Amino acid sequence: MTHLPSVSRRMALTLLVMALASSLAASAAVWLAVRHEVSELLDDTLRGAAEAMRPHLLQAPTIEPASAGTADARFVWQVVQQDADGTPRVLQASSDAPRSALCEAPCPGFGDRPGWRVFGSAVGEGGRMLYVAQSREEQSEAILEIVMAAALATLAVGLLSYVWLRLRVQVELAPLIRLSARLERHDLLAPGATLGAAERLELQPVHEAIDALAAQLTARLAN
Repeated sequence: MTHLPSVSRRMALTLLVMALASSLAASAAVWLAVRHEVSELLDDTLRGAAEAMRPHLLQAPTIEPASAGTADARFVWQVVQQDADGTPRVLQASSDAPRSALCEAPCPGFGDRPGWRVFGSAVGEGGRMLYVAQSREEQSEAILEIVMAAALATLAVGLLSYVWLRLRVQVELAPLIRLSARLERHDLLAPGATLGAAERLELQPVHEAIDALAAQLTARLAN
C-alpha cells in the first residue's frame, strides 16, 4: 500500500522545525546583544569595587598575603608596589588572590590578563596600585546563563505555539474529513442531489464542482 504524504504531519513537522529554528535564532540574537552589555556591566562592577576599597586601603597597614589563590577564585584584589629594581611586590591581597602580581608593570584602568579581567587604580603614595579582578570564567558563565535562559524561554514558547497550532490544524482539517464521509454516502444520481453548503470557504469550489458533476451525469442519463 502506497503511503501518501499527510498534510497534517507535514505541517506539524514544519511548525516543529520553525519552533526550534526560532529558539536558535533568538539565542544567537541575545548572545550578540548581551555580550557587550554584560561585559560593560561587569567592568562597571570592578570599577565600583575599586572605588569602594580605596579609602579603606589608604589607612590599612601593609600585610603580606597569607595564601595563594584557589583554582575557583572568581573575584580577587591586590595592592602592588614596584620595588627599586622594578619587581612588583604584593603588599596586600584577598585570600583567593594569586601570589604573583596581576600586572608586572603599573597598569591603571582596564586590562586583560591570562584568566582575569583586571581594573587598576593608584592608591596612596609610592606608586602603589590596587588591582581588582574578576575571572574570565565568571564573565563567560554570566553571559552563558543569560543566553541559556533566553533560549529556554524561547524554546518553551515555541513548543507551546507548536502544540497550539497543531491542534488548530487538526480542527481546521476536520471539515475536510467530514466532507470525505459525506461523499461516501452521497448519491450523485439522486434527484436534486447536492452536498449543500460548505463548512469552509475553501471547500465551496469542491461542493460546486461535485454538484455540477451530479447535474451533468443526471442530464446524460436522461438523454
